[in-house]
Order: sequence, then structure tokens, then C-alpha cells
Amino acid sequence: MVGVAAALGSAALWALGGVVLRDVAGRLSAFYITAIRTSVAALIALLIFAVVGPYDALIHMPSSTIALLLGTALLLSLGDTAFVRAMAFEDVSRVFTTSTGLYILASVSGSIVFAGEDFSVRLVIAGVAVLVGARLVVQRQAGAASPVVLRARQPMPALLLAIFAAILWSIGLLILADAMESIDALAANALRMPFTAVFLASIAGMRGEHRRQWKRQDLIPIFLNGALMAGATLLFLVAVKEGSVGGVAVLTSTSPIFAVPLAHFFLNERITLVTASGVTTCMIGVWLASV
Repeated sequence: MVGVAAALGSAALWALGGVVLRDVAGRLSAFYITAIRTSVAALIALLIFAVVGPYDALIHMPSSTIALLLGTALLLSLGDTAFVRAMAFEDVSRVFTTSTGLYILASVSGSIVFAGEDFSVRLVIAGVAVLVGARLVVQRQAGAASPVVLRARQPMPALLLAIFAAILWSIGLLILADAMESIDALAANALRMPFTAVFLASIAGMRGEHRRQWKRQDLIPIFLNGALMAGATLLFLVAVKEGSVGGVAVLTSTSPIFAVPLAHFFLNERITLVTASGVTTCMIGVWLASV
């Protein structure tokens, strides 16, 4: 149950982070936002580790484990970058459905083939339920949001990027699950987050994001999102350590259902029948994945 609670907690924090960024996400570069928030999350992860420890877990960590942790951080970061790029070419709902559906499928299949986990019809049904429910929620949110100016719609590049993102996420999750078996989540987070921050900041720097003019008040929600990201990534590592790979893939894909009530209370967004149906379907999937 610790793994289930951690996975759902991670999804909830990611959803809250999305709500916090709603006002600035449409105006600022996704690469700039990601670089800043990840840097904040890295500082918090290092601060927590400095206060709590355990220091021995990091000092005596095998070099092979360090390589796996940094490698998975790179894979997941590249997957996130590919996902962001895909949304520049196609509707969010379609990109989300493709990438999330393949991520769940590949992770569940990979957990059986490579991690030796038992095949579970219930988990497959749970994955389908979460995917369908999240699709309904995301489709409704995308339709209700302000129109976003996209480049000329290019379904094929978007599809390839979404598939690439899902494959990277799945491989990263499978490798991370193997690495997390014998290490502490706090130590792993203190190692991975700074590496990820440097990588993403380098991408933003190469794109010239730091030379643009930004408003100081825009940094407040980005910093808050970074704090939430620190908690979300830590809970994700706990979920990977304590739970099954397939279960983590399914449960961490439920962030859209947490976004609905949060957006309703904080942004006064209306909950429609379609949205409620999506949330209900997702909840059924969560129940199936956790029993």
C-alpha cells in the first residue's frame, strides 16, 4: 500500500503543479519553465538530504547504481522534452492519449518480460480504464482552455515524438525499478535532481531562453511548481521502490483526475458530465490497480 499511496501522491502533486502553472504556461516557454522549476526542485532535494540524510547511502553507492540513476534521469528528461515538442504539432489530448497509452502498455509488458512480474488481467483493465478516463478529462480541458497557437498541424512528427517519449519513459522506469531495489529514495533524489536540472538548464541555455524578457511575478508560480515537483519526484521514487512497475505506470498516469477538483476550487473551472465520467472511470482503474 505504500507504493500505491506514493504513486497517487506523486500524481496529485504533478496535477497541483499544473494548476499552479496554468496562468503562465501559455505565455512562457516550456523549456524555460522546466529548467527553472527543476532547478528549484534540485535545491530542495539537496536541502532535504543535507538535513535528513542518509549520507552513507550516497557515499557508498556503487558506481554502477549511480550510472543507472543518472541514465534514467536523462531518459525521463528526454521523454518529457519529446512530449513537450509533440504538443507543438498536435492537440494535447491526442498526444497525451498516444504517449500515456503506449507508456502503460510498454511498462506493463516490460515488467512481465524483464522484471519477472506476474501477468495480471486486472492490471491491464486498470490501465485501460485510467487511459480512457484520463483521455476524457484531458480532451475536455483542452477544449475548454483558451486556444493555443500551434505551428501548422503535423500529425506524423507529433505521433513519432509521442511514441519516442513513451518508449523513453518506459525504459527509464524499468531501469529505475532495478536500481531502486537497494538504495534510499532520498539519496537517489538528491543525486538525480541536480543532474536533471543541469541537463535541462543546458537545453534552455542553448535555445537562448535566458536572454528573453520575463516578469518577476511569473517566477512565483514557477518556484512553487518546483517545490511541488520536488515532492512529486521523491514520491515517484518511493513508489518505484515499494510497488510494481506496472502498477506505478498506471497509477502515476492519473494526474488528470486530480487536476479536475483542483482546477474547480482554485480556478473556478466547471465540472461537466464528460469530465465527471472521466474521473469516475479513472477511479475504477485506480481501485483495480490497488486491490
